[in-house]
Formats: sequence, C-alpha cells, structure tokens
Amino acid sequence: MPSPSARRPGNAPKPAKPPRLRDRLFAALATASTRWPWLIVALFVALAAMSYVYVRDFRIRTDYLDLLPQQDPLVVKFQSVEEEIASTDVIAVLLTLVSPPPDMAERERALIAAAERVIGELDLGPSSDLISASYRVGEGIVVPPELLIFRTLSPAELERLREIAREVQSQLPALPPARSFAEILATVTTAEATDPAAVRAALSELVATGHAARDLLEGILAGQELVAEAATIARAVKDRPAPQERGEPILSRDRSRLVLQIWPSRRPTESLEYNRAVSVAVQEAVARAQLGDLGVEAGITGAYAMTVEAEDTIRQDMNLVTIISTAAVFSLLFAILLKPSLCLAAIIPITLSALFTMAWAKLAVGGFNLLTVFLPALVIGLGDDFCIHILSRYVEERAHGKDVKGALAIAVRTKGGACFTAAATIAGVFGCLLLSHSRALWEMGAIMAVGILFPLAGALLLTPALVALTVRDRRPPRKRSLGSTALLHSAYRRFLRLRPGVVAVGLILTGSIVYQATQVQFKFASSDLAPVTPAVTVLSTLNREFASEVWLGDSFQFFVDRPEDIAPLEEALASHPLVQATVSVRDLLPQELLGGEISILNLPVGEVRSGVEDLGETLARWDATLGALQNLIVDLAQLEFLALLQGRPALAEALSAGSDDLIALLWELEGVDAPTERARLEEIAGDLGALEELVARVTALPPEPQLLDQILALLPAEVRSQYGTKNGRYIVEARMAPTLYQGRNLQEFLDWADGLGVERLGLPEVGARLEEYMKRDFLLSTVLAVVIIFLLVWHDFPRPSEAALALAPLAMGYVWMLAGMTLLGVQFNFTNIAISPLLIGIGIDSAVVLLHRVAEERAAGGDAVARAAATTAIPIAFSSLTTMATFAALLTARTPGLRLLGTSALLGLGFTLLWSLTFLPAAAALLVEKEEPKE
Repeated sequence: MPSPSARRPGNAPKPAKPPRLRDRLFAALATASTRWPWLIVALFVALAAMSYVYVRDFRIRTDYLDLLPQQDPLVVKFQSVEEEIASTDVIAVLLTLVSPPPDMAERERALIAAAERVIGELDLGPSSDLISASYRVGEGIVVPPELLIFRTLSPAELERLREIAREVQSQLPALPPARSFAEILATVTTAEATDPAAVRAALSELVATGHAARDLLEGILAGQELVAEAATIARAVKDRPAPQERGEPILSRDRSRLVLQIWPSRRPTESLEYNRAVSVAVQEAVARAQLGDLGVEAGITGAYAMTVEAEDTIRQDMNLVTIISTAAVFSLLFAILLKPSLCLAAIIPITLSALFTMAWAKLAVGGFNLLTVFLPALVIGLGDDFCIHILSRYVEERAHGKDVKGALAIAVRTKGGACFTAAATIAGVFGCLLLSHSRALWEMGAIMAVGILFPLAGALLLTPALVALTVRDRRPPRKRSLGSTALLHSAYRRFLRLRPGVVAVGLILTGSIVYQATQVQFKFASSDLAPVTPAVTVLSTLNREFASEVWLGDSFQFFVDRPEDIAPLEEALASHPLVQATVSVRDLLPQELLGGEISILNLPVGEVRSGVEDLGETLARWDATLGALQNLIVDLAQLEFLALLQGRPALAEALSAGSDDLIALLWELEGVDAPTERARLEEIAGDLGALEELVARVTALPPEPQLLDQILALLPAEVRSQYGTKNGRYIVEARMAPTLYQGRNLQEFLDWADGLGVERLGLPEVGARLEEYMKRDFLLSTVLAVVIIFLLVWHDFPRPSEAALALAPLAMGYVWMLAGMTLLGVQFNFTNIAISPLLIGIGIDSAVVLLHRVAEERAAGGDAVARAAATTAIPIAFSSLTTMATFAALLTARTPGLRLLGTSALLGLGFTLLWSLTFLPAAAALLVEKEEPKE
C-alpha cells in the first residue's frame, strides 16, 4: 500500500499550507526525543526516583466523611458532635465453638474460659492503648448508693416479688370505704327513721360495708402466705451488703457464641496507625491464648479492625488492579507490536505515569479516597492509547522505508495532535468534576485533570526516546500486524458500500433501546464502598445474633437538654417501625422505677396495712359489734310495725327489706372466728410493715432527673460518653432496622425525625447528604463534559457536521451502556456514578483519531475513509481493548463499588468501540460523499 503522503494519479497537487504552531511544537518534541534520547530518559528516571521516595508512605483514606465537602454544615456538625461525645468505640471479639458439645452448660463454660484466656493475654490499664475488656452485659457500671437496694435483690428474688405482686393484685378486693362498719352502724342506730329513701340508703351502705369488710378480710387472709413470703425477702435484704454484680455473659441463644468487648483508650478516628496498633494488639492476644485447645475460634470486628482491613484490602485491590492492568496492556501491546523493545517503549512510560499520578495525588489532595484508588490503573489504561497510536504510525512509516528517527518524527508530528486533543478532552472532562460538591469527585477531577498529561508526555517524549535508544537503524522491519492493512482496506471498501444501511441500522437500533436506557436508577448505599473483609463478616453475625446486647449497625443519636425529655423522646422513637430499639441512661434505672411492670412497689402497701389495722380493731370489739347489729335488727322490726300502724307502707317496706339484708349479713358475720383471724391480721400487719419499709426506701429516692444525673456522674468515662455529651446534653440512641436503606425509608425517616424538634446526627444522614451531592454532581459534570468536549472537538473539526460525527459513537455507546446496565440490574451508585465523565473522556479518543486520519487521507484523494479506517482500526481496537482490560481488572477487586464500575465501563467502552469501527466510518463516508460528489 503506498504511503498516504504520496500523490494519487490524476489529482493535481495542492499548495502546501504553512505548518501550524501546534504542528511545529510536535515537530520540536520529536526532534528533542530523537536527538537527545539519553537526556529525556535521564530526566524521567530522576522524576521517577523522586516520585517513588515521595509516595512510599502513600495514604488511602477510608473515612466516609472524606467523600463530603470539608466545609459542609453536616460534616462540621458531625465532627463537632464527635468532639462533644469524645467516646471510644469497642473492639468486639466473636468467640465461636467449632464443634459445640450437646450440654449447654458445657458450651458456656468453654466460651467463658476462652474469653478469660484472651483477657489474660491483653495489656489492660490506664497507661495502655486498651483500657478494659468484658464479656458481660453492663460490667464496670457503678450504681448509685440510692439504688443499691436493687443490687441486693437477686434476679430470682426480684422476679418472685413481681410474681407475688401479680397474684395479690389479682385477688385483692377493693379497700373499704372511708367510714368503718362500726361508724356506719352507730349512725344508722341513732338516725331518725322517717324518710323511706334515707332509711333504705343508710341500711344499704351498712350492708355493703359489712360485705366489703368480710371480702377484704377473706382476701387478705387468703394472701397471707404470699405476703409473708414477700416480707421474708424484704427482711432478708434489709441489712444485706450489695453484691458486686457482674452482669450476664453475652451469649448467643444456642450458647455456641460469646462476645468479648475490648475498649481502647482513643476513638477509631484518631489515626489509621492507632487503629492498626490496637487491632494488632488484640490479634496477638488472641493468638497467644491458643483458643484452638478449647475448640474455639475467634473473629475480630469493630470500627478499629474494619478501618484497618478496609485500608489494607483497598490498597491490595489497587496494587492487584494495577498489576493486572499492566500485564494485560503488555500482552495486548505484544500481540500488535510483536517486538519486546516496542512493548517496553510503551509500558515504561505509562507505568511511570501511574507513579507520577500517585505523587501528584499525594501533593494535591493528600492521597486517594474510596473512589480514586483505581486511578493508577486508569492512567495505565488511558495512557497506552497515546503510545499505541504513536507506535502504530512509527511501524507504518518504517514499513514504508523510513529510518528510525524519520519514522518517529512523522509519528509524533502526525499523531501528536490527535493524542493532544484526546488528552485535552479527558482533562477537560475531569476538570468538570472540580465543580462538584462531593469531595470524592472533586479529588478525582483534581488528580486526573493533571494526571492524564503524564502519559501524554511519556508518549510524546519517553516512548520515542526509548525507541531511538533500543532500535538499530539497519533496515526497515518487515511488515507486521500494525502495518498489514491491505486486508482491512479491502474489507472496509466492501463494508462502506453498505454505508447508508449501516447508518440507518445503527440509528434505528439505538433509538429502539432509548427507553431501556432511561430506566437506570440511582441507588446509593455505603456498603458499595467498603470491601467485604473478615471484620465485616463477623459484624454481620453480631448484628444477626446479638442485636440486643451488642450493636454495631446503623443508628442515630438524638440530643436533649433535660433528663425529663428522655422518656417522651424514647416513646416517640419506639413508635416508628424502622427503630428497633432505643438506648439511653434510663436503661440503667431498675425497671421498678420506670413503670409498666407490676411489682410490690406498685401495690398500695400503706393503704392495705391501714385497712388491716382497721379490721383488727373491728375484730377486737367483734362481740359488741354483733350485739349492736342484733339490736338494730330488733329496732327495725319495731319501727316497721309502727310504720304499718301509722299508715306508711313505703317506710314499712324499706324497713322490712333492710331488716332482711341485715339478718343475712348477721348470719355471715357470726361465722367469723374473731380471735383467730385477729391474730392472723396482726401477723399480716407486721409483714406489711416490712414491705412498707422496703417501698419507703425506694420512694425516698430522688426524682428521676436528679437520679439520672447521679448515675452519669458515677459512670466510667468510656461508658458515660454513650449516654451524655461533654456539655451536659443527654443522648438517646435509635438503633435502626436493616430495611433503612430500602426504597425511600431513609428519607421518610429523616422527614419524620424533623418533626420531633430534636437535634440528631447519624452516619445514614451523612450518606443521604452525599447522595444528594452525587446526583447533582452527576448531572452537572455530565452536561459540562458534553459541552467542553464539543467545544474541544469543534476546535479540531470546525464544521458542525464533523464535530457531531465525532461525538456520535460516544453518544450511541452511552445509550447502549445504560440499556446494558438496566438488563444486568446495575444501578448508579457511589462509584460508577463517575462513569459519565470517564466514558465521555475515553470514548472520544477513537473518533478523534479516525477523523484526523480521514482528514489526512483526503489530501491524497481516493477512498480516504476506507484507507483511514484500515490504518486506524487496529490501533483503535487495541487501545480500547487495553483500556477495557484496565476496567476488567476491577472485576477482581473485593470492593463491590469497583466491580460495578468495571461492569459499567466495560459496557460503555465496548459499545463505543463497536460504533467507532462500524457506524463512524459509514457516517464519515456519507459525509465525504456529500462534500465531494463523484464527477
């Protein structure tokens, strides 16, 4: 195939245009790289050495807050509240029996022995990084002296008191009225029986009081044994010293797992180094404990361990992805270059570009965050495009007989413009991210807007210098794959005969899937950011089996200024279906003080004792009372007879009915063994006195607000911070259900919580704010990227038709990517939301290279599009494949978000490559045909 620079027969020569400034600049770069290659190589080696030394302590930030703007009000508020709380988190060690024995008690003994072993190996104390450790609920919490009464009651005794209270409450009749039976009897005896209604009311009251007294006596006597048992407990604990209650072991229901909690001296936000130090200390203690001898295995979790494991895993992912990307790029380069020296001339510059990008990231933004860890691999995937295009033209020119320096000069001069345009568009697209509110996207823009220039500089300077140093200028090489375009030329000539149909089919197919493309949704979850590590696995087990004792899941902290506001807030929070439980300092109060539980303290012990004493006094004069009742019955009979003589039948009827009721009452009361029952009442009164003393000790406690303050003052610092802040506010923690992130649950809960009028804070809210920023930044960066790329492309292709043509494969590839995401169930999340600027920046490269070559070939006349497509198809395909290999390497990462990013990018790049090699040449041929009609 003749050189594209040769004049075609039958075409008149066109006057040469003076070289543009950009062309002269690329010619100067080619001259420098081929004339002084050792100097260029030495310069890059020196920069690489300095960069390597600079990035040896490179930092990867895994903190969730690093994704938000540092001056965001929510972030500032979160950080200030963290300072107010100033609490420490917990390291949880999950001890699991490998082969649990059948006996539950034996399981418990083995797990407790394992926990004791680990505690014995820990270095605990005020001067150590680890303060305390416990496998029991509430151990280490100091109870105020006023509440020692409840510490002296064993759980069994307290439960028995509740049972007695329930039984007595169910069988205790109503207390007698204020007037006693004797008082009413005396009133009726002295009353003037003239009004039938008054007589009837007085006699009814007397009868009712008699029956009530009898029922009360029977009820009290029936419960004598229960009252005596309760009194025995009350007397036993009166002078009993308060035991040192250690709390119950934190065991799973089947007794196969136990949780050991360890409290470090500082928070997990202190530093990564501190988190690593305490995590290693716990791991070493567990290893020294030799738990395998007990048939127990241990898993460590908590913020400290998860932060360290996440950082290590992400760093390993970054290294693995970079290595895989480099290997894949080298393999593809060797497949098309077929010469190790040329492969090294491409690999070395882009590898150094990754190192320079890391150095720039550390200098500009302090390192990588959760979203930018894959950028070194991305630089390799993008940078090889420039090298491939330079080397492809070099091989082509060498096949046409050019010497090494001449071929390199032509390659840099002709391909430099396309590479520069591609790099400028990528830099411009990433520069759009500098307008993002999200700090994560802003940092990505700051790194890549400059980082993409490193592989460009390497391709234009170091690659030619390495080729000039390693290739001997003896004879032109044989034609190889990059230079063998005859078959492709013939294939494209036949393919372009179908150009109207190809364009129509491409547009119709793309239009038919637009609806599917619009179905992609935004779904943000912090779980997409964190890799699945052993600590995360242990955490999921803890949340599943120990949610009530150990909580490491999502929660909100609500802050109130007065202790009186805690109970109403807890009640309101408990009413929401997404709140699984609430935690506050009120949890440290005994249940008897919180209400809702029947106990001896809920019984009217004083009133019952008063009623018992009244009954005792009545029984003391029982004979006189019965005699008075008998006399009253006789008097009523006489009054009834007089009323009949006087012609007052209504009064006689009332007196007759009252007499009958009194006679029945008398028969009932005559069966009472007054001396015996009086003695029993005296015993009951004594027992009630003991219970009343117990109740009095509790009722003498300070009011709940004052008691809560006393409890907080006595708690250890690491425990106190869970319930109150430094400035005196009280904390109510709302532990959220796992369904918090489903649908609109989170936003609806936040809206509902706004109505409480209480200040709150929680990481889920931070995630919601980040989601808002991400959505806004996605739309803004995408629109700006399209505008900037159109302007840059328009600068290279001033005619609107050519500029639109350059953007067409990208637009079609983007639509097909969205449709593919819908088909695969992939949604936009924290990581792949960056795919828009990435794909727009990367996808434009192929179109720019091909259209540049079309413009170059048109100067020679003939079938320019077929020749341009034939000479650029392989470089375009392999440059896209190397970039796709970079994103394919993300599929090996353990971070879910990076895998989703890799899937989205592969879809976008694959479809963009497809349309660049099919639709773009066909559309370009139609455009050329329209502008240059056949004669």
